[in-house]
Amino acid sequence: MLLPTESLEQLAKKALALWSIDAELIELFSQSENTVFKIKDRAGKDYALRVHRPGYHTRAELESEQQWTEFLSKSGIAVPTAVKSKDGRYYEMVSVAGTEETRQIGVVDWVGGVPLSDLLQDDLSETRIRGTFRTLGSLMANFHLASISWKPKRGFVRHSWDIEGFVGEKPFWGKFWELGASDKETRKRLAAIKNQIQNLLSHLPQNTNCFGMIHADMHLNNVLKDGDRLNVIDFDDAGYGWHAYDLAVGIYNLLLNPTLRAHFELVRSAMAEGYLEVRPKSEYILAMVPLFLLIRSLVTLKWIEDRPEVGHSDMIPKLIELAFDQARVLSLEF
Repeated sequence: MLLPTESLEQLAKKALALWSIDAELIELFSQSENTVFKIKDRAGKDYALRVHRPGYHTRAELESEQQWTEFLSKSGIAVPTAVKSKDGRYYEMVSVAGTEETRQIGVVDWVGGVPLSDLLQDDLSETRIRGTFRTLGSLMANFHLASISWKPKRGFVRHSWDIEGFVGEKPFWGKFWELGASDKETRKRLAAIKNQIQNLLSHLPQNTNCFGMIHADMHLNNVLKDGDRLNVIDFDDAGYGWHAYDLAVGIYNLLLNPTLRAHFELVRSAMAEGYLEVRPKSEYILAMVPLFLLIRSLVTLKWIEDRPEVGHSDMIPKLIELAFDQARVLSLEF
C-alpha cells in the first residue's frame, strides 16, 4: 500500500537521521512499488534514499541484494554503491509516524545517466534501435558471465524465478491462473497454459551456464547511459533464474507499445547479436526467450491485479490477449 506523499517525506527525513549525511535537499524522485527520494548534501553529493514496499523482501534478502551488487561492481558491472548507516547497516527499519507500520530504508550513491529508453524517444531509426539493443545484449551477457562465477557467502538468500517461482504452489508474483479479473473460461485456459509451461520448464537445463543470479528487470528504463558507462539500477526483483528470462524482460515492454512493437524483430535480432558477441555459442539461451516472453505476460497479470494502486488494471484484457497469442505461437493447447 502506498503511503501519502506527506507521510513518505516525513519518513525519509526521519530515516536520513540514521545516516551520516548532512542533507541540504530532500525531494521525491519516483513512486511506484518502492519510493525513491533524491538527497543532496551540503557538499553537493547526491544520494538515493529508497523506501521499500512492506512484505516484498525480508531484511536478510535485502542484505543479500547488497552482497550481490557489491560482487557485480567488483566484476566490472556498474551498479549503485550502498551507503551504510551510522550503525554500519545497509538497511534500517523505520516506523511511519502516527501508525504501527514500518518500512525498510536503504541509501545508495546517486547514479547518473540517461535511461536507454530515452535514446529512442525521438529517434527510431534502424541504426539507433540496433545500437541500443546490441548494447543491452552485450551488457546482459557480461552480467551473466559474472553470475556464472558468483559464489554466495553463507546466509545469502533471495527468491527464485524457477518452476516454483513462476507456476508452483507459491509463485513469487501469485497464481495468474486464478486471476480474479477474468471469467471462469479464461481461468481454465490460463490453467491449461500454466500446466504446459510447467512441463516445458522441467525440461530446460538448470546448470550455472544458463541459470543463476539474474536481474529480472533489466529493461531500458533500468539501464542508464552516462558517457561511455552503463549503469544498471533497481535490483528489487533480482534472484535466481534462467538467463533467458533477463533477455525476455529486456525486450518485453516493446510488445506493449504499438509504435515500438513494429520494430520487435529488429530489436530481438540486435539484442541477440550483442549477446552472442560477448557469449559465443549461447544460441540455446536465446532459443528459450519466446517461452519467457509468454511467462512475462502471464506473471504480469497477477502482479497488476495485486497492486491496484499502481493503476494498470486496464491492461489486463490486453495482456490476456497477448499471452494467448504467444501461447499459440509456441503451439500450446488451451
